[in-house]
Amino acid sequence: RRIRIDNIAKVPVQIPATLETSILRELAACRLSPSVISDRLHKDRGLTTRTLKKLMMKDWVGRIGEGKRAYYFITAKGEAAIRRTRDS
Repeated sequence: RRIRIDNIAKVPVQIPATLETSILRELAACRLSPSVISDRLHKDRGLTTRTLKKLMMKDWVGRIGEGKRAYYFITAKGEAAIRRTRDS
């Protein structure tokens, strides 16, 4: 049985996953580097960096600087995503 693409309902609002929510809550306080975030959450730095890149693609997080001097901050869309998790 095949599902036609035009029959699938589009999801208008995305709700962040557990790790994404934790990262967004950390960034709500101040801008942080990936290593600081991973230390606070007790997660692998690679996993944290990949998740930050996904959050940047969703425009929930922004980045200042490059390489080892990169700091991430939460955007207005990211703050709205945190509010959606509290409401659900």
